[in-house]
Amino acid sequence: MKAPRKEKHFIQKPSYPGGPKALWTFIRKNLRYPKEAMENNISGIVRIRYTIMGNGEVTETQIMHSLGHGCDEEASRVVKLLRYNVPKQRKMKVKFHRSINIKFKPPKKKSLNVTLSKSEPKAKEKKEEKEKGGYEYTINLK
Repeated sequence: MKAPRKEKHFIQKPSYPGGPKALWTFIRKNLRYPKEAMENNISGIVRIRYTIMGNGEVTETQIMHSLGHGCDEEASRVVKLLRYNVPKQRKMKVKFHRSINIKFKPPKKKSLNVTLSKSEPKAKEKKEEKEKGGYEYTINLK
């Protein structure tokens, strides 16, 4: 009979539920591009260091690389929404520190292409059009 295997590390690290892919999905879903940054067409990376408490809650954030124009505050807000799974730590209260880079880039502006075309009326409609004095236009939205 084999002896039980010992844990590799004395202190177990916290993990985000669903892994890194779920973490980035959550950040992309909740991150809002700040209005001030949009007006100034700002893009770049905010590096933020944060503290994870023993219950998995993020309490403190510190900006390591600033972008300004409201991006720092938005990055801090989103990081504070994160909740981690923290394993039991042998009856000790442990704080964990992590860093993350959050990329800000202006959202793509949706363009609206409109084509106007004058339709040619049929012979019967030409008489009615002359009487009414109107035109018919077709608008195609792409």
